Amino acid sequence: MGCAGTKYKKIKPVESKQMTTSLMSLSIRKKSVFNRSMERKRSKYKELLDNQLKYSLEDFELITGILETREKNPLEKVEIRKVLIDHFLFNSLPIKSINALTINFYLYNYDEGKTVFIQYSIGQYFYIINSGSVEIIINDVTRSVLTKGECFGEIALLHDTLRTATVKTLEPTSLWVLSREAFKNAIHSVSKSKYSDNKSFLDNSPIFKILTPVQKLLMLDLLVSQDFKAGDKIIQENDPGDIFYIIKKGHVSCSIKNMEIRKLGPGEFFGEQALIYNTQRTATVKALSKLSVLSIGSEDLHDVLGSKFQDIIYRNSQRIAFERSSVFKSLTPAQHEKCLHFIKIESYGQDEIVFRKGDIKGKKIYFVLKGEIRSEFNILNVFDCIGDIELRKGLGKYSENWVTTADTDLAVITREDVEKCIGGDLETTISFNDLISVLRRVNIFRALSQEKLEGLIGYLKVVEFQAEEIIFQQGDTGESFFIVKEGQVEVFKDGVYLRMIAKDDFFGERSIMFNEPRTATVKAKVLTKCWTLGKGDFLNILDEPIQRQLTRRIELQNDGIGLSDLALVREIGRGNFGKVFLVYDVQKQVPYALKSISRWKINEYKIFDNVLLERQILLQLDHPMLMKLVKTFKDYHRVYFLCEFVRGIDLFDVMRELEQIDEEKSVFYISCLLLVLKFLHERRIVYRDLKPENVMIDEEGYPKLIDFGTAKIIKNRTFTVMGTPHYMAPEIIKGTGYGIEADLWSLGVMLYEFLFCSLPFADDEQDTFKIYKRIQEDSLRLPLPSTKFGCRSLLEKLLNKNPSMRGNCESVMKHGWFFGVNWDKFLAKQNKAPYIPDISDPIGDLASVNIEGETLPDIRTQIYELEIKEPVPEITKNQAPKDWDADF
Repeated sequence: MGCAGTKYKKIKPVESKQMTTSLMSLSIRKKSVFNRSMERKRSKYKELLDNQLKYSLEDFELITGILETREKNPLEKVEIRKVLIDHFLFNSLPIKSINALTINFYLYNYDEGKTVFIQYSIGQYFYIINSGSVEIIINDVTRSVLTKGECFGEIALLHDTLRTATVKTLEPTSLWVLSREAFKNAIHSVSKSKYSDNKSFLDNSPIFKILTPVQKLLMLDLLVSQDFKAGDKIIQENDPGDIFYIIKKGHVSCSIKNMEIRKLGPGEFFGEQALIYNTQRTATVKALSKLSVLSIGSEDLHDVLGSKFQDIIYRNSQRIAFERSSVFKSLTPAQHEKCLHFIKIESYGQDEIVFRKGDIKGKKIYFVLKGEIRSEFNILNVFDCIGDIELRKGLGKYSENWVTTADTDLAVITREDVEKCIGGDLETTISFNDLISVLRRVNIFRALSQEKLEGLIGYLKVVEFQAEEIIFQQGDTGESFFIVKEGQVEVFKDGVYLRMIAKDDFFGERSIMFNEPRTATVKAKVLTKCWTLGKGDFLNILDEPIQRQLTRRIELQNDGIGLSDLALVREIGRGNFGKVFLVYDVQKQVPYALKSISRWKINEYKIFDNVLLERQILLQLDHPMLMKLVKTFKDYHRVYFLCEFVRGIDLFDVMRELEQIDEEKSVFYISCLLLVLKFLHERRIVYRDLKPENVMIDEEGYPKLIDFGTAKIIKNRTFTVMGTPHYMAPEIIKGTGYGIEADLWSLGVMLYEFLFCSLPFADDEQDTFKIYKRIQEDSLRLPLPSTKFGCRSLLEKLLNKNPSMRGNCESVMKHGWFFGVNWDKFLAKQNKAPYIPDISDPIGDLASVNIEGETLPDIRTQIYELEIKEPVPEITKNQAPKDWDADF
């Protein structure tokens, strides 16, 4: 990036051999000296991958050693335990787990001169030298000698990786050996147990039930396990209260002025009053027996939740109550937030009358935050509301008295304040919001800003169609776009029924952008109302960039395309399991990228689930800054992914071209990537390999994320070690489980790299083990000039080793560094890009493709002819799951 002394280097990813089915980068590169250097590095990596395929078909380790079946003596257990406690991969484990791991080591004896494993083979085991010595040989040169008590091979415990050296014994040697399977089972057991316990705590504790799922996930890593012995004081009366406890095992006594007031046991909790109300401890709590608790501090809660705990509790309660209200559920989140500022809290004691029979109902709306109120026939609990129907429909009267049954807090807001917050009449605003919500769900309108959508509404007209009425006929000229407001319509092509379209769905969109006849007949099944939009009106409110963007997105919605419509231009990329070709739809003059994966490879490497997962993820991606899947195909020999062809260069090369990515340029790229991650994370997709090489800069200068072979849909967390070492979050390396927050770490690494021309951890290292170790152990150091950067606190947030402290995309987007960013303008690609790639005739080879009217060569035959030029290793065919590819 133009910084003195900086060496540009492509950094290779670490991936399991079962997980490398990703689509490759489709950039078109200039053949500069720099790129020739990169090609040499790529060739070296390809050599490693070729060796990986060569050696992965059988296990070479342990075959030269002899297993000694005996029990470990106490001294040997201590020696193994000491090595583990001092090692960064194990030192975060509880001693109980380290002891359990010790049991899983087995002793192998080797004669002098025996090879333990060879360079470029796939590693599966970790070794501790019990006696003797070994030499470490890299590229036929001895680099070091290890003796008793030293260890090697640890990266093999995390993932399928190529051994970087050959290890041979220098004398008769015995080695303690731990398999990856045993290590991962132990790690997963500890992590899942801790995670399950903590999740159960959050789900079952009344005080945390109102937290959102995202807030709960952020808190999981903050819960601390603590043990006390009988007689220990956990909290002291009149002390400041800043920690909340829940009992896992044992019992405690609670006393005031030395008088016991109650006993608590497993599942019960204490300390919440001081935590919520910021008061001194009202009681002393003492352990009556051996005690295990989970605890969380108010400071941690403040850091994660962003406010005092009581405020968060009440604000969340109000948000939940809004969703239950017939009025507030139709308001936008921004309108909700405005209303929150006008809400007042009213507190009542037990048996107080809140509403009297005959009181006016509808001037205010009330939400129960704490306690309960009853009438003769009804009960209102926490989150319930009263007065919302009358607030919308008109005034009424209470027909009975409502009385509290306990200390009760109510949130109250007047109709006047609600309309002040929403900026107009309540009923009109709700109808307007409902229509905006519908438009947001229409694919071709998703990229429009709020302002553009509001302008669009002015052009919509409501048209009613009777049951069986034809809305338009196949072959008609298309001039209108339709959104179903009420009812259902049916679609027929050549007289054959295709599908049903119901409320909030749309049809006729191609006529908005293209001058072409209707491709199907549409008729109302029942009495139906549709919003209609004329082509001229639509184009009046859209500027040219958005029209181009929408045109491209519509072109990619081509369900009718088949393999026989495609002409093969050239190969543009390849991976271990698939090749990517530039192909061309001759009829529509549209280029695509076609990824082909041979069935024998899918079968041999058992990657059925991975191929299906990649398809499942790509089908969900409809975003202007994400590569789009058009369609999938299959035949007897292969499965295919037909995808958008991205014209541009990758961000790594842009970083070199720009010479310096300052803060202003960084805001552009990081803002775009945040929007992409937000889109993925909302769908519980963790990307896992965010780095400049996986970000294309398209012909408009905007980032587009590609390569989803490492992505995964997760419910809570996942354990696979996946990604590129320098960009991997600490929790991925530890193997204890991670979630979507891992992507934010990678984003922080990229921001650091933009600004300081280096990587934040282990920039000078290429050895995977050393990179992992330094990411785990090194502190974040910001260069001295960083004091001038406003993003210092953002870097500290994103590169926090505690994933819960990174927050989520929404909280990052609220950081002060993004002040003034118009997120809608980024989505609509209306901001000026810092760099526009110079792409001159990127698909010039298309001129050689057969023109319309000539018979196209069969693309499947062409791909097969390319495949047979490569040697196919001898393999043992595995049985494929029945109908695994049914959805292709």
